[in-house]
Amino acid sequence: MLPISGSSPNGSEWAYEFRWSGLRCLARVSEGAVQLVDGAQQPITAHYPELTVLRAFSRDREMVLDGMIVAVTQQPPSTFPRAVGADVDLPWHVRSAGRSLAYVVFDLLSLNGNDFLSHTYRKRRSVLAGLGLYWPPRVLVPPHFRDGAAEQVQAMARDHRFTGVVAKHLDSPYRPGQRSPEWVETVDGRSPTDEDRPTSDLRQNRTPQAV
Repeated sequence: MLPISGSSPNGSEWAYEFRWSGLRCLARVSEGAVQLVDGAQQPITAHYPELTVLRAFSRDREMVLDGMIVAVTQQPPSTFPRAVGADVDLPWHVRSAGRSLAYVVFDLLSLNGNDFLSHTYRKRRSVLAGLGLYWPPRVLVPPHFRDGAAEQVQAMARDHRFTGVVAKHLDSPYRPGQRSPEWVETVDGRSPTDEDRPTSDLRQNRTPQAV
């Protein structure tokens, strides 16, 4: 599911997340195994071996997660990891700059064989928050904000060097492969242009695909 571009909507029926730059992918986690696939359903796990730590969360559960592979830095300390963009080509460049790769999980598509696509964003986010997917700096579930906080979240995004905000309707189902008005992204308070969108993989100069 993909957002449309536009002005960030306000209202109690919306939640807001920071906009991350990186490689969008799905993570299938089950029985101690992890498979990362891009939007074209091509396997990419071998390119990101450090993210196989996701298997630690597979005890007695099977999950399909939607998220973003990003490069983050932990210095200086901050409430949220600082996004550093998707313009890093080589893994040693990432590490030598004090950065590391992380999988930022922002949606839950399936849990223990139960399809969550028809559930609302509100429900999916609630269940996701209870799964304990936290393994810094490799795995994290980013914060989301409610109660019509669009302008405040945009200000926080700028303060923490994120590129913008994605507004998500609390009652929206997950629509695979579709660009939906129930998700709206803005960049620094404006609609994003093609120049704002990440065009290269963090490691292989691959082109991210739609999920």
